[in-house]
Amino acid sequence: MNLGLQLYTVRDAMAQDARGTLARIADLGIKWVELAGTNGLSNQEFGAALKSAGLSACSAHVGLDTLEGSPEEAVALAKAVGATHLALPWIDKAAHPDPEEFAGRVNAIGIRLHEDGIALAYHNHAFELEGSEPLWLDRLFSATNPALVKAQLDLGWVQVAGYEPVTYIERYAGRLPTVHLKDYSGDPKAHDAIAGEGWLDWDSILPACEKAGVAFGIIEMDLPPGDALESVGKCAEFFRSKGLS
Repeated sequence: MNLGLQLYTVRDAMAQDARGTLARIADLGIKWVELAGTNGLSNQEFGAALKSAGLSACSAHVGLDTLEGSPEEAVALAKAVGATHLALPWIDKAAHPDPEEFAGRVNAIGIRLHEDGIALAYHNHAFELEGSEPLWLDRLFSATNPALVKAQLDLGWVQVAGYEPVTYIERYAGRLPTVHLKDYSGDPKAHDAIAGEGWLDWDSILPACEKAGVAFGIIEMDLPPGDALESVGKCAEFFRSKGLS
């Protein structure tokens, strides 16, 4: 499984100096990144910055408004940076209470991206796993075409919601090209934990990811404990010790 970084983790540094931050990420031994915007650079400029730093884009997070309203912009971004996957990172669940209705819209986005050889994934938070079963997230995936709509499980949020990450990894095996590797201190309102120092059982999670065919394990921290790049470096060191590269 390849090790990547969601650039939202280092958003402050990227906002100040995108090119320099990409170089520092490469210095940490990370080869893959997932975009969270282009930090004021054009698509082509960002792609060139990645290449200059020796990095490759495994995916990019793109909002619903763009994916639905301007899919050509999403495709242009993916092609400029060489990403083969785009992920829908967040929705307002209150505005989409019916996952079956929303699934029709997600399927349509998946069809449009597929025309250009790009795969769509849906990234979860905890709120899609709240309430009574069948849960919103499972209903969404049941109502979408697995060939067009992949899962990008955020394993930290799965744990926060009270479910075992391995259960969800196994449930969506074969539909899971990427996962977010996020650890927690035990309090979802507190800072994230350095991987291996939190409450996720990586010794069971990582083998399950390999078995499920996950291609990219992507480090993400919403609230890094301390300097973001230093935190990323510690997480990367931990995951490399577990066989990721």
